[in-house]
Amino acid sequence: AELYVDLIRGIPMLVVVLFIGFVLPGAIRELSGGRIVIRNDLLRGVLAIAIGYAAYMAEIFRAGIEAIPRGQVEASRSLGLSGWQTARFVVLPQAVRIVLPPLGNEFIAMLKDTALLSVIGVGDVTQKAREFGAATLNLFPPYNSAAVVYVVLTLSASSLLRFFERRTNAGR
Repeated sequence: AELYVDLIRGIPMLVVVLFIGFVLPGAIRELSGGRIVIRNDLLRGVLAIAIGYAAYMAEIFRAGIEAIPRGQVEASRSLGLSGWQTARFVVLPQAVRIVLPPLGNEFIAMLKDTALLSVIGVGDVTQKAREFGAATLNLFPPYNSAAVVYVVLTLSASSLLRFFERRTNAGR
């Protein structure tokens, strides 16, 4: 797991998208003797974003769980809670408060990085803006509109994140 996290975090997201989008389907087709063919651009795009951001998410959760003081775990064990109960009732509720802000930041970064999927043909906002700009030979309006869409999406996600942060910190 540590190798995966370090390896993926060391590769630029665009390279991950290009690898999953173009190299991996060919390798799978060759290894399966042509029986498995991945043609769906959206599937390849979702897989690329998932593989790329899973490494960052794993680090966030690892850091959040490790931030819980060891005394919390020892106290719950001395009260007779099992390992599962300790995780569920003591560690995870505290870890959620810790990981929520960086998790929200990663979600917003992931949302913006969907623009990279246009290089493998996924019909996202950026791809549609590029197609419209090519058809009309006017690039400013479609890319300006794409920027506005991304700003609205990220501001909405930020507002939702603040709501959840306030809700998790309400009992503090």
